[in-house]
Amino acid sequence: MREASAGFRNALANELQTISARVIGQGVSPDYDVQRALVELERVSTSQIGTIASADVVAQVRARLALYQEAVPSVLQIARLRLEK
Repeated sequence: MREASAGFRNALANELQTISARVIGQGVSPDYDVQRALVELERVSTSQIGTIASADVVAQVRARLALYQEAVPSVLQIARLRLEK
């Protein structure tokens, strides 16, 4: 689960950096597949959450996943926006 979580956070960070570069007019980098990384994290979390003994850790994992699920659509929408001249 840690690997999938780190992969998702890296994809999200890279996508945000790409958006930032576009805003300030720097070269266009390829988009990162944040949605695919989230789907992988959801899959891994679903398969492994039952192995976590601590209820507090389970709650934290679920809360982070919920946050990521809310963040991804916003980031993707921002990525689609075009700056007006």
